[in-house]
Amino acid sequence: MKLLHKMSLGLFLKYLISSVLFFVLILELLDIFSNLWRYINNEVPFREIMHVALLYLPKCIIFSLPISILFSVSYALGNFYANNELIAVFGCGVSLYKFVFPFIFAGIILSPLSFFFEESVVIKTYRQKSDLTYELLNSKKNFNNNNVTVADHINARIYHADFYNDSAKSLSGVIIIENRSENSVPVRIDAKSAKWNEEEGYWDFYNARIYSWDEEKKFYDLTCHDIFSDHSYQQDPESFRNVVKDVEEMEMADAKAWIATLKNAGLPYREALTEYYKRFSFTLTPLIVALISVSFTGKFRKNVLLMSLLMSMMMAAAYYILQMVLVLFAKMGYIHPVIGAWGAFIIFLIISLIMFKYADT
Repeated sequence: MKLLHKMSLGLFLKYLISSVLFFVLILELLDIFSNLWRYINNEVPFREIMHVALLYLPKCIIFSLPISILFSVSYALGNFYANNELIAVFGCGVSLYKFVFPFIFAGIILSPLSFFFEESVVIKTYRQKSDLTYELLNSKKNFNNNNVTVADHINARIYHADFYNDSAKSLSGVIIIENRSENSVPVRIDAKSAKWNEEEGYWDFYNARIYSWDEEKKFYDLTCHDIFSDHSYQQDPESFRNVVKDVEEMEMADAKAWIATLKNAGLPYREALTEYYKRFSFTLTPLIVALISVSFTGKFRKNVLLMSLLMSMMMAAAYYILQMVLVLFAKMGYIHPVIGAWGAFIIFLIISLIMFKYADT
């Protein structure tokens, strides 16, 4: 049995490496040709284009791994069946479950490995690739924002600014509505501008007018300040930014902190939260495709290479399309982000287990 497992696993790894290289090449070429005219217009040197491709390589490996596993397992098992080797295997009393164990085990091992590879390598290189592409194509990220409103639920404050300047960390045309205690009339602060104090970590307000309710006189009392400073006004300047952050380019801790910032600021966060959950579900894709592949055992006797490749592409397309639709529904608020991120995984897990139960032996 050990010799049989060693032989099948060796065949699988050979096909896996070849298919990963093939699909990585396809993805790299698609990325290069999609930006080719922009590279030419900006006179980007060939060396820099190759640098971008090199930084994109780890991401391509992650994208290629699931479909490569699907193809490799189905092709390896298809070869066994086409050569009538499975007849000998099953004739010796070896069950399908024992025979395909190395493939399922490979899927179990590759799932956490792909997760750690993405966290330690892919995110960093993909972020560098995006920054380098922006630089080479003379595209700059603009974090400035107009007519921005941010809610600070912790301190019961609502900030509104006509304009946020990210480079200067400043606000123009500031209005703050604040509930300082329960059942009290809100306090309003108007300021011509505000500047983030980097050293102390709070906002300084200039030409500020504070309207506070006088309970005895029953009207608003006005106080004016050339500079108004209060250490409690520590709303993160990033919450005023034009939101262009991509969760795919963040480590898990940074992504979690960014989602918390969006929640506290009252900004849309469902898209970021869905992408955060999808990162976990995507890492288990190798296990799913391994289960689907072993259920193809005995399906193809002729044209094994072509049929295995075709079936792999079809199943991968179905999985990604379903995941894309569910993620889109989650981002639009029709379903919960957890369902959007994990729905395709759960559905295909059930399908793969049913197919595996009725696989030809």
